Amino acid sequence: MNSIGAQLDTLAPHVKVEADGDWPVRWVATDRSFSLEALLAQSSALLRLQLCERGAVLLRGFAVASAREFGDAMKAFGAKPLAYQERSTPRTHIEGALYTATEYPAREPIFLHNENAYASHWPRFVAFFCERPAEVGGAMTLADTRDVYRGVPADVRHACETRGLSYLRRFIAGVGYSWQEAFGVREEAELARVLAALGYLTQWDGDQCVVQRASTWTMLHPETDEPLWFNHGVFFNAMSLPEATRRAFEQLFGAQGYPFQTTYRDGSPIDEPTYRAIKKAYVQASRRLLLQRSDVLLLDNLLTAHGREAYEGQRRHYVMMLD
Repeated sequence: MNSIGAQLDTLAPHVKVEADGDWPVRWVATDRSFSLEALLAQSSALLRLQLCERGAVLLRGFAVASAREFGDAMKAFGAKPLAYQERSTPRTHIEGALYTATEYPAREPIFLHNENAYASHWPRFVAFFCERPAEVGGAMTLADTRDVYRGVPADVRHACETRGLSYLRRFIAGVGYSWQEAFGVREEAELARVLAALGYLTQWDGDQCVVQRASTWTMLHPETDEPLWFNHGVFFNAMSLPEATRRAFEQLFGAQGYPFQTTYRDGSPIDEPTYRAIKKAYVQASRRLLLQRSDVLLLDNLLTAHGREAYEGQRRHYVMMLD
């Protein structure tokens, strides 16, 4: 914080920065008329510096009344808005690069993950906006991927880094996105060209399209060279599904018939002790953050994994992905 502390002081009298206590860092408006757009236009470079250092910044109390205002204001952040590509989770497109947050059933929590870490491309920054918090529950969960990396036992981490990671996705009619929706194509020949360009292997199992992409468990932060745990190895593994859901898929489609699965790069299954050790590292690193109305949460997507607790009632959160 010493390197940017003097710059943070220049935000007064509009903003109070609470950077030395709880994580994420909080930028709180002391002038309720100070708009989100004005803040971003004035301080986007400073925000990116702090995101690179701390991984997450909460903007609270700035004038922004709706999702569309949030989307318009984020243009001043100075990062390129990204469309949701290589789609995997349900969300509604509002306009431009503005989407609803993942629309899983309210009763089901969403485990920690880095946005699109499974894909060939991912956003560097992710911005969330709370238009309406849930009546009960619905807190976001956050974890610093540097802490997750350190929390994975050294022998497990070494084995994962040595053996690599592979994502396997099976498109089943009536279950989630179709391959046409996921990759924005219509014809099989076009699908093959797109997937080859993105580094996927493709095969057909009857009428089911199965795609596979090799990846890694860890990476170095591009600006700090810090090691990060950046993947969907737990999030997309079938062991993450409720037992009843796993049994249903196996009864309907066989032991290999999951829409998403992760393996080691050679195709061998990830053993349960490894899965449990990695999941424990996420849980130990996690923190809760209950967003209030009009809150904006900015994440360095490489440094911060996010998730969501179950909730009751209406909850409206929106997201923008930024390069």
